[in-house]
Amino acid sequence: MKTKIIFACAFLLLISGCAAKTPLIKASAEGDTFATEKLVREGANIDEADDNGYTPLMHAIWSGKQETVAQLVNIGADVNKRDKTGYTPLLWAASYGYLDMAKLLIDKGADVNARGNDQSSPLLLALAANNHELSKLLIDRGVDIHVVDVNGTTPLILAAMYCDYDIAKIFIERDVDLFAVDASGYKASDYVKFSLKTGKRVFQSDDYERNLSFLKLIKKAENAQILAGRMNTKNPKMARIYSIVYKVGKCINPDVDYDVFISDKNEPNAWVNISGNITFTKEALEKFDNDTLTFVAAHEIAHDKLGHVAKKIAVSSTIIKI
Repeated sequence: MKTKIIFACAFLLLISGCAAKTPLIKASAEGDTFATEKLVREGANIDEADDNGYTPLMHAIWSGKQETVAQLVNIGADVNKRDKTGYTPLLWAASYGYLDMAKLLIDKGADVNARGNDQSSPLLLALAANNHELSKLLIDRGVDIHVVDVNGTTPLILAAMYCDYDIAKIFIERDVDLFAVDASGYKASDYVKFSLKTGKRVFQSDDYERNLSFLKLIKKAENAQILAGRMNTKNPKMARIYSIVYKVGKCINPDVDYDVFISDKNEPNAWVNISGNITFTKEALEKFDNDTLTFVAAHEIAHDKLGHVAKKIAVSSTIIKI
């Protein structure tokens, strides 16, 4: 998501450069506070927008002109005005990770829960910018931590992706949806597992231990939600199958926390891999009742416990070598 935001920002800056710039927009973008004040005093519209809806305040934010941003806000610039993408000045400041600008905008009344046309929020953008201090500021100012963008990305997923576990712990303590999945089909704990696998090779040892510690914490929280019957997930299929797999797993192979994925394959099927992930197809979830799914889960977990998956991989490797 962070890469997409960088490219989006670069593209928007490019097209904004092609749009007609008024003297005030030009002065704001260049951080010329003397010219900015003079133009406003002479009657220039402080909230005038270019062809894309970008205001002098937005141009100043993009250019990183903190002094000009403060100047415009203090003389009355609209901190909640939207451009054609639905973004407000705070959304832009958050996307760049500008802590001081964001704090100034919030103090002047910027909506911390504003949403762009892509359903991005200041919190989602701050997390994608990997800015811990800005994320914490927004949380302290009462931001909605249950938001989801058009790609299914949640604040917890982003915190897990960028290993900001202190922020993630806040979300877990406030009972967010631990089982929400993004457009790739992954939930927060899946991204922690990815970090853990990568970290074992390239991170420092304390980073590896930190990832492992947080994975245990989030899995414990997931299990607690399942046992209490209060999975908050908005995905009923995931809620149904995850609960079944958890209960079967604890009976057959209690030392392993199995993760569940749902595949789009057009066949009623399920399989387990060596990483402890069990995948069910959507067709299986639609055709099978809970008793049948319980049997299928037990069958796959038994395969894993007996080491059949690992043996199959070993045999395959031998055949390839031969």
